[in-house]
Amino acid sequence: MKLQDLAEALPHGFHNAILLSIDVRYDEQQLELWLGVLDKDGVESRRMTGGILVEGLLYVVIEPPHPNYFDDAVEDGISAPMVSTSMAHQWADAESITAKLLNLPLASNAFRFRLLVHNWNAYIHIAATSARFLTAVQIR
Repeated sequence: MKLQDLAEALPHGFHNAILLSIDVRYDEQQLELWLGVLDKDGVESRRMTGGILVEGLLYVVIEPPHPNYFDDAVEDGISAPMVSTSMAHQWADAESITAKLLNLPLASNAFRFRLLVHNWNAYIHIAATSARFLTAVQIR
């Protein structure tokens, strides 16, 4: 499966999911993501926790937060990163990280996937060959 397939299997996909942790194991070509996703009713206070294992990891690129994030973090405190699936930067130019990653050739069995980190106004880019749920997410 691809990460997009897993997102489509959830009631609200990865929309407004809270990123709980990322564990990259380069020696095993694996990436483990733990997310708090919205339940079927979309209730923020009743998030379901689920783990995802990405295998055949080709790359993971975590863009740095936008400079305004640090001002907000000082004023408002640091908050958990909220993510969503997203298209590439609509304003991406040839020099952007997104544009460069989209131009990298991938094997036919590989996929690309991006998570927009709302708080940072930046992306996490992932390329791999498969993904699966680590835990059965209980849909309420």
